[in-house]
Amino acid sequence: TQEQVQAILTSQIDIGFVRPISPDRELESQVIFREPFRAVLPETHPLATCDHLSLATLAQEPFILIPRRLAPGLYDQIVAVCQHADFSPTIVQEANQWTTIIGLVSAGLGVSLLPASVEEISRRGVVYKPLIDVPHQVDLSIVWRKEEVSPIVRNFLSVVTATQGNFSNLVTEKQ
Repeated sequence: TQEQVQAILTSQIDIGFVRPISPDRELESQVIFREPFRAVLPETHPLATCDHLSLATLAQEPFILIPRRLAPGLYDQIVAVCQHADFSPTIVQEANQWTTIIGLVSAGLGVSLLPASVEEISRRGVVYKPLIDVPHQVDLSIVWRKEEVSPIVRNFLSVVTATQGNFSNLVTEKQ
């Protein structure tokens, strides 16, 4: 997210798809879809056989998250969701990519809390569990420079806006 935002601000790219970002006077954004969080557990975890989990059951677990510097909005949202469940996550490892986080979970190094769309990354040794007590959802937004006048960018934004329901269907079909 932060790399995309920087690239947009420096005109290296015109548009990005990002997780929650801090407001910026130079950027415009639009939420494309919202998705629930999933608990990501090693398949050998005692809770791996449960159909649903309460986030509070993970309070004593070691967590693996994306670094705050790369996705401050998402990181802060995960920490806030945990605090809402009356605990602060014990972060034992950080990784730059979803696939690395899932690999570390698979190796038994901890658990994670990620957007539901990560379920598309199937990996042996990992299970994804819905959370029954987390009403917060994770946004995916499109972001661009406020003063953007390129017809190509404007047309792309129009197409995304017109088809944004299709993004939501990708996640809700799996639920």
